[in-house]
Amino acid sequence: MSGGDVLARGGVRAQFGSVKTVSQDKWNAAFDDFDPEKFRRDADAEKARDVSTEPGSVTEDASEPS
Repeated sequence: MSGGDVLARGGVRAQFGSVKTVSQDKWNAAFDDFDPEKFRRDADAEKARDVSTEPGSVTEDASEPS
């Protein structure tokens, strides 16, 4: 089971095994305290929307597409 290693070494394909399923109880516990409304309120929409490469922008250091 070294699918990722195969790709990292330059392989063109890899085979990954099946994924263990997460029980509904574990899933619920992982997201028990998540509040989507609080997440939306706390998100900085202006900063997230800023895709400019102008000085001072959040993507100022992003490379230009070639």
